[in-house]
Amino acid sequence: MRKRHGIPAPASLAGLRHPENPDFNMPAAFYDGDATNPETASAVSRLVPQSLRSDFETVRHAGRRSVPNGYVIPDEDVSIAGTMAAPMAARTDTVYRCPGHHAPFYSHPGDFAEILLRIAEGTTRRS
Repeated sequence: MRKRHGIPAPASLAGLRHPENPDFNMPAAFYDGDATNPETASAVSRLVPQSLRSDFETVRHAGRRSVPNGYVIPDEDVSIAGTMAAPMAARTDTVYRCPGHHAPFYSHPGDFAEILLRIAEGTTRRS
């Protein structure tokens, strides 16, 4: 059986996965790491199902080879993607680091906005 990030791939990529699938995500950790925070609980309650395709489809053409690109690594990302951040970031033109969890735009919006401003201004120094 084929695996993606250590998770067995389904037989079909059709359909949706539930946003609270414990095999794939810890939504509170993605936001601010505090499941007791009422704002975080409210944000998690608004999640909608994601397609299975988004987790398992194979990328056949890497756009990063033909357009300027970057990667943001949140310092406190505890997701599966977080453990793979450094190897994925190494393949990009620019790596940005910021405080926060998997969704730094939620946990640290000011710091994330600074990164977006640097990108918009064309600043490509590594953090």
